[in-house]
Amino acid sequence: MTWTETIDPALQTLAPPPAADHEIAHQVVLVDGSERRIDGADAYAQEGQMTTFFATDRGRGVIDAWAVRVASVRTAEIVMIRRLSRDGTSRP
Repeated sequence: MTWTETIDPALQTLAPPPAADHEIAHQVVLVDGSERRIDGADAYAQEGQMTTFFATDRGRGVIDAWAVRVASVRTAEIVMIRRLSRDGTSRP
């Protein structure tokens, strides 16, 4: 598999978001003030120079060999990451 560039070079996607039963999304605010919403990712971790968002098995919340990479953002471009519910409201 290869990375697919989107319109924003700071955001790369590898896989489409998983099935709609994932209720979690993340709002990523970048240094230029723009915001990106990453749907279907319920976990994220830094991988080298990138912060990668993952879809894990429902209820596990563990990034393991079965986790699916949903999107990656250059870590240096990130100001804030906010976890959202499906309706777009912030979650604690």
